[in-house]
Amino acid sequence: MPSNPWVTIILALIGAGGGGGLVLLLKAPGDIKKTNAETGLTNTQAATQLSESWAKLTAALQGEVAKAEMRATSAEQHAVGAAAEAKGYRDQMAAMTGEITGMRAQIASMREQIISLEHELADRNP
Repeated sequence: MPSNPWVTIILALIGAGGGGGLVLLLKAPGDIKKTNAETGLTNTQAATQLSESWAKLTAALQGEVAKAEMRATSAEQHAVGAAAEAKGYRDQMAAMTGEITGMRAQIASMREQIISLEHELADRNP
């Protein structure tokens, strides 16, 4: 139990629209009796209010967790799509590399043919 009768729970909950915060002030369970004279509540009423506050906090957290899970799922789907796109580009590059290698082989063959023709011409015209 904290020595302060008020327990401050600050949750920085980041929402889809850029962020937000949820700040709740709850009485510590051991401090309920101290506030009965101030609030006019019985122990049962104070405990009920604390329970309701806790239920609201839990619901808010569950909602934020669900939103975070949806954002994570969306991010995973984008990552999978980006990976597939990158693989497509890698495949295209590999295909182009193969084509370039083939073209280099053709050029080398043409050079050999040119050299052969030059030798043939040189032999005919001494």
